[in-house]
Amino acid sequence: MPENLQQRLEQSTSGTPMVNPDEQRKYLGTFRERCYLSMTIGQMKQKKLQEAFSRLSLNYPKASILINGCLAPLIQSTYIQIASKNQIPFTIVTTNQNCENERIGLLIVANEAVNEKEIDIEKLLTPPENKQTVTLNKEHAPEAKKSFWKKFF
Repeated sequence: MPENLQQRLEQSTSGTPMVNPDEQRKYLGTFRERCYLSMTIGQMKQKKLQEAFSRLSLNYPKASILINGCLAPLIQSTYIQIASKNQIPFTIVTTNQNCENERIGLLIVANEAVNEKEIDIEKLLTPPENKQTVTLNKEHAPEAKKSFWKKFF
């Protein structure tokens, strides 16, 4: 009983222990594996990315939006309007972090793990570099191996 009492006292004074607290602080209280799309505070200020976000947010009908609470009210209201127009639930997350342009300002998240490979909006919008296929002349092409039986016949 005393061990349980000690644990309860520690938990009530310091709060419930968190799994991956650094990751949760970075991703506005959620985990990276639940994120579909992210925007930094600097990206949220760009008009072209606001329009792209409005289009892309329609691709995630069952998701919700997390907005960093340290954003300027004008920027917050812009994205709240987009979320309302697209009928996507949103939450404003207040943290004790300073508002630097590199910090995450907005996330589109799921309730379960989705494990998206890339979530940054700028990287999602840029087309992947085309890999050039190299065609070889017959003289430079590697020789096909002869089968075992063709060597003898």
